[in-house]
Amino acid sequence: MEKAFDKVWKDGLRLKLQKCGVTGCMYQWISQYLKNRKARVHKEFLKGSTQSYPVPCLHKRHHQGPPRNVQGAIYADDLVLWCTEEHLTTANYRLQEALNVLQDWTKRWLVKVNPKKTTYTIFSLSTREQKATLKFDGQILPLEDNPTYLGVTFDKRLTWKPQTKKVEARAKVRLAIMKKLAGTNWGADDRILKKLYTGRVRPVLEYGMTAWAQQQNPTLRRSARFRTKQPDSSLEP
Repeated sequence: MEKAFDKVWKDGLRLKLQKCGVTGCMYQWISQYLKNRKARVHKEFLKGSTQSYPVPCLHKRHHQGPPRNVQGAIYADDLVLWCTEEHLTTANYRLQEALNVLQDWTKRWLVKVNPKKTTYTIFSLSTREQKATLKFDGQILPLEDNPTYLGVTFDKRLTWKPQTKKVEARAKVRLAIMKKLAGTNWGADDRILKKLYTGRVRPVLEYGMTAWAQQQNPTLRRSARFRTKQPDSSLEP
């Protein structure tokens, strides 16, 4: 979605809230929140901004309208649709039908989709070159073999090689910095190094593992081997 938070149709959002049963003082508060709001910040006090919690919730409520004939997920302004079929032609038909419904929905609720960031991917174990013809708003969507969604890079055979290589490259950079700090006669002690590893390296290695670490293959064993190459074995809890 292009500038999804900035371009939410406020009257449409109010209508959806009413349909969901939000009325009375809560509805009036949200309605007033959407226009001419003011905020004060007190120095030396922890105060959240006006977009800390209500805005993501309202944004999600506003976008509960995509088609239901295929599966989908939305996080903030990132939307993904997928369909599982035995034959590519069937999947092409179902997704195109869903895209048509989504296009009508975006026009109705004044939501704009960024065409430069909209692609499709065919996940298959087939070695043959496969292509589909999917259009959105009159534009043919390009084929992307290695799409990235929420920071996780996929590949068409789900071997997770691009994701593993990306994780390894990022972690190597951070480990190199740790090695510079782990001098024998000077530098950070084990306590500091462990905090650095826990806060800077492990999050890179573990991000998205609930999705890609379930596969048992040489690609993931490569990631496991890399994880053991730490400056100090005592860094692992």
